[in-house]
Amino acid sequence: QGFGAMVDAGDPVARTCTHLNSLVEDAFQKHLYSTAIFYADKLVELVKDTDHVKTAVYTLAECYFQNGEYRRVLHLLNRYKELSRREDSLKLLAAQSLMQIREYDECLTYLEEHETAPVSPASTKM
Repeated sequence: QGFGAMVDAGDPVARTCTHLNSLVEDAFQKHLYSTAIFYADKLVELVKDTDHVKTAVYTLAECYFQNGEYRRVLHLLNRYKELSRREDSLKLLAAQSLMQIREYDECLTYLEEHETAPVSPASTKM
């Protein structure tokens, strides 16, 4: 669920979020991670009480990760603990961040605590 779905001609917050998201994407694609972090942080604050928070938090965490700010990734995901427990993409970023800062034992513990139940082959058949 992207930010394009938020566009509502009468809603200035939705327009601002859509614009911020495009700025984040543009900066990220140009490897201007500090700039992307600046805009993504604003985006998280604007959408923190909406259905779009998952996308915004992931975007900010990914920007931190790409900028080598692994502890900030962990701090952000700790702030959004419930969200990061549900979302596999956020769990992966947390585990990768722990690996990057050489916290191998903590990474293993984290993965064990946040293990996702495997999908049984029978449930994938139609």
